Amino acid sequence: MRKQRQLFAYSVSSKRYCMFIENENGQREIVKASAHGLGFLYPPFEDEERKHKEHQWIWDAWEYILALELDGPEAARAKRKAYFDLPAMMQIAITTPAILARFKGQSGFRPLNFMLAVQLMGEISNGSQANLCLVTPFTKDRSAWKTAIYRDVASGEEYTLYDDGAPSKPNQIDAICYGGIIEQHRFHPEPKFCGADGQPCGRNTRGLLERRHVQIGRKIPIRKESNRRWEGGNDATILQGYDVEQPDSTATRGSFDYIQIPWYGLLAGISQAAVQLFRDHRQCDFVWHFYL
Repeated sequence: MRKQRQLFAYSVSSKRYCMFIENENGQREIVKASAHGLGFLYPPFEDEERKHKEHQWIWDAWEYILALELDGPEAARAKRKAYFDLPAMMQIAITTPAILARFKGQSGFRPLNFMLAVQLMGEISNGSQANLCLVTPFTKDRSAWKTAIYRDVASGEEYTLYDDGAPSKPNQIDAICYGGIIEQHRFHPEPKFCGADGQPCGRNTRGLLERRHVQIGRKIPIRKESNRRWEGGNDATILQGYDVEQPDSTATRGSFDYIQIPWYGLLAGISQAAVQLFRDHRQCDFVWHFYL
């Protein structure tokens, strides 16, 4: 029989948490580290030993957060890793012709290849560069990330990352580093719950939470494929600045279910067979049929 242990937990939200124990020497020892909200980033180093199910950098992140929250800034500085200053990257797969078309005429982007998307500073999301989505050809050489050339997915315009120790250049932009991602991680709000005051959770809400009641407002019809987030692996549509809004074709098609085929074919000048295929959500080539 396994000996029972006193288990502690530090939770940011229902899926962002870690569990730890205190060993015989009184030191904290993490036994479970959630990767939710962190695992989407490309690892900042190669985890050759692979001691845990999650990448080692996830455990490093939680050790830093625990030290910062429970021991103070001085103790947290000792847990800070050198890669905390690397720009945070996300690996994206070029899996569809639509994604590849965004990089037409640009070298380094081929079908089924990967690319890296740099994570931009939060302040940019409200500025004139709000729609930027910067990517660069994939490389495992982390030292090259800071000096790489990044291209905007929409315009193809080239950018470089701002560096405090180098002269400023045109089209430079600030990227958030892994350390910044980890700092923000502990302030993630839990919108599905309310705090002790009955108000929806915010960045600084603490204590025992309560379930938030759902109130139905305006109904917006959507379809399952309203966007392509995470479909077929890491997809470019999850990036900030990438146009993920798609029209709801099911809402339009639904209006055809109750239309009499001869009447609509006569009105639109389309053959009855084409209208029937369209009504049944099947692909068809329109055959124009003019009634005299």
